[in-house]
Amino acid sequence: MIASMKASTRAVVASAGSGTLSAGRARQNAQPSPDKTSTANGTLPFVAMEWIDGARTFLSSVAEEELDLDARLRRFLEVTAAISHAHGRGVIHRDLKPENIFLAEARRPDMPFMVKILDFGIAELGAPQLRARADGADVRMVYSTLDALEIARANPDREVVFLAIGFETTTPPTAMAIETARTEGLTNFSVFVNHVLTPAAIRHILDAPEIDPEQAVRLDGFLGPSHVSSVIGSRPYEFLARTYGKPVVIAGFEPLDVMQSTLMLIRQVNEGRVDVENEYSRVVTREGNVKAQALVDRLFEVRDDFEWRGLGSVPASAIRLRDEYAAFDAERRFALTPK
Repeated sequence: MIASMKASTRAVVASAGSGTLSAGRARQNAQPSPDKTSTANGTLPFVAMEWIDGARTFLSSVAEEELDLDARLRRFLEVTAAISHAHGRGVIHRDLKPENIFLAEARRPDMPFMVKILDFGIAELGAPQLRARADGADVRMVYSTLDALEIARANPDREVVFLAIGFETTTPPTAMAIETARTEGLTNFSVFVNHVLTPAAIRHILDAPEIDPEQAVRLDGFLGPSHVSSVIGSRPYEFLARTYGKPVVIAGFEPLDVMQSTLMLIRQVNEGRVDVENEYSRVVTREGNVKAQALVDRLFEVRDDFEWRGLGSVPASAIRLRDEYAAFDAERRFALTPK
């Protein structure tokens, strides 16, 4: 594998092994399709990419040109576009930092510069669904559970597994899909349940031991999520005020909602109050959506623990299907176990 030349502004073209890239470019013809090469250890993917000569880092270009705020933002938008371009082609950057963002001369007269995202040394080549498709799997993106049901109806001879993810907001539609499949007798439809619970995650964060108190982030209060709270209500957050002494404001998601909720939270902190306030009262009530809660409780039960990205194993923070609905549980149906 060719290593990237970090000591120089000359970035190298790199090969990739085991799904990683050591250097790369983005945006303009940024990511050609991976090829493969045979080695003694098997077949490895690689991407042939350009050599960049004399590029400047993003930060140095901003400093040298004394750009105003608007110009900096426009340039930053080019960076986000470059990242989006790479991600859209299955190259996920896992070490994005200022030192990895360069500006080079553009090859088009209408572009003053071109953003180059370099050093994909710990990137992942290919999102999981792309790798699964490459292995012959039929992976589809759907907009709702209704789409997944329709696929199952149209393909009665094929197993259709819906990947159910998200917090309390997306759980009721999953429950409805399972009930519909049960009523219609769709025996080829199942659900891989990965729904998680917001209050449990918050409690876990507050209970986590501080490794270094001087570096710990001080949490003065919480803005409660809007759509989640529309389902569970404001009652589940009351333990934060009662047990942990943390004020909470349920916030809407419109800009004015966020600003008003932040002001309400700051006022609580400044006044020494510890309450659960509801700024999003036009949608959220204390009890929440009782019918949706009843539906979820009928189909699901709380798991003992669940592995979260970034948080590790969190007790009682996710749900699974009850035994009565085991026929629609992909985990049991296909004997799936965590890796």
